[in-house]
Amino acid sequence: MDALTLVREDHRKLERLLEQCERSDGRPRRAELARLRAAVAQHIDQEESILYPIYRERARRAEVDLKPLEQAIEEHRLLDRLARELAEARGRDDRLEARLKVLAEQ
Repeated sequence: MDALTLVREDHRKLERLLEQCERSDGRPRRAELARLRAAVAQHIDQEESILYPIYRERARRAEVDLKPLEQAIEEHRLLDRLARELAEARGRDDRLEARLKVLAEQ
């Protein structure tokens, strides 16, 4: 299986986890949020440590603009922060549903 297929499958896995959290009426259980946080962190780590260096090197050789890669890295920072805040939410957090929505949109 090629790397892009694996990335797409990983994206689908994240989408399923987000859907599970959203089906919880905006109040997912801690375990669901912890699984989502772990999956987002793993996804980011794999893309940034394996795929992005390859893309960066090939783009440099081909003299391709690296702005899309830099944008993807910044999107990862946002996703990581949102997932971390979701997993760390305590008690009743009225921003939980909004964070889930933004995370899903990204």
